[in-house]
Amino acid sequence: MSQKMLTHTLRQLEGAGLARRWVEPTSPPAVHYSLTALGDTLVGPLRELKRWAELNMGAIDALRTAAVKARHDQ
Repeated sequence: MSQKMLTHTLRQLEGAGLARRWVEPTSPPAVHYSLTALGDTLVGPLRELKRWAELNMGAIDALRTAAVKARHDQ
């Protein structure tokens, strides 16, 4: 991910109230992000989504490969 895309994504999370941003007055300024209380409520569901993806990655890859092969064989 590019720095520009990371900054854009973090600013969107901040705008949605999921992250907070603060700038340390150093030279150069240091920017820090953390989750808000609302953002923290996403940790559990995202952890479960990650677990689901890890458990099902093999099946998803096999289905994707079969679909590509079926298209190629047509």
